[in-house]
Amino acid sequence: MKRTVFLLLCLLMLCAAGVASCHQQKKEAGEGELQLQIYCLRMDGEKKQPRGLAAEEVTMPQGENIQETVEDILLKIKQVSGGGKAAAIPAGVTVNEVAFYGNSVIVSLSSTFDELPEVEKSLAAAAIALTLTQLDSIDYVKVSCATDSYNASNDFYLNGDNVILDESSIQFNTFDITLYLVNTQTDQLEKVVRTLKTEEDQVYLNGVFSELVRQPEEENLQSPVPQGMMLRRLSSENGVCELDFLEIGAEKVKELDELSVQAIVKTMCAQDGVRGVLLRIDGKPLSEYGLEGYDDVLTCEK
Repeated sequence: MKRTVFLLLCLLMLCAAGVASCHQQKKEAGEGELQLQIYCLRMDGEKKQPRGLAAEEVTMPQGENIQETVEDILLKIKQVSGGGKAAAIPAGVTVNEVAFYGNSVIVSLSSTFDELPEVEKSLAAAAIALTLTQLDSIDYVKVSCATDSYNASNDFYLNGDNVILDESSIQFNTFDITLYLVNTQTDQLEKVVRTLKTEEDQVYLNGVFSELVRQPEEENLQSPVPQGMMLRRLSSENGVCELDFLEIGAEKVKELDELSVQAIVKTMCAQDGVRGVLLRIDGKPLSEYGLEGYDDVLTCEK
């Protein structure tokens, strides 16, 4: 939901700036050359905050293949500066990988991209998509961010005609997963089945946990994971799923009560191949944060 709100804001900014109307198809500037619009962030002159998108027309050599061409374009995106403009891929953010799947391209950025303000991330993803979809062979762009704890909200699915892409345009696999949420009215756990859409051919535990963290829309239900409590690391070995959370302070840890722990454990143990859950905060047992009885591997039976 949060990602959608900011992408809507992004779309409104684009419309206000008239950027979407000037999006053009690739033009041949000459043999072995490309002429295209490099999209960037339009910055507020006083506050130095992104307020929309702008574009610069460039002519550049065409790579020997689509991989090389896209990598060269992404380099051009990073080089935009001055004149009230800022690069959509700022200094400190690197392109880790470019991968192609049919008419789609996945641009994987470093974890530093996730540290940018939400509006800036949405605008930057739109700029990358609007630039790359000028190439005849690219219709869809996924901008992904590699973080220690993967979350679906780190990804943006975009195309050149509609900044907020109807995800039905991309082929997903669907899986039913079981979650246990807290019923705030009865103070009991409630079993809920969610449909998870993913490009993967199987359900991964990080995807399950991302769904568990997301606040449900149903009345009287809430996620058992305290707001702001984020994963430092998720791993699974010999049937034990380890959830290692980032340090969030003693007061916030107190929100992780017995019912919340039960919901987390029952959810993860409901997934194939998981028999127990090990909870940690910053690599340390929960007893060091005043939560007793949760240091060992937890199962549904205890």
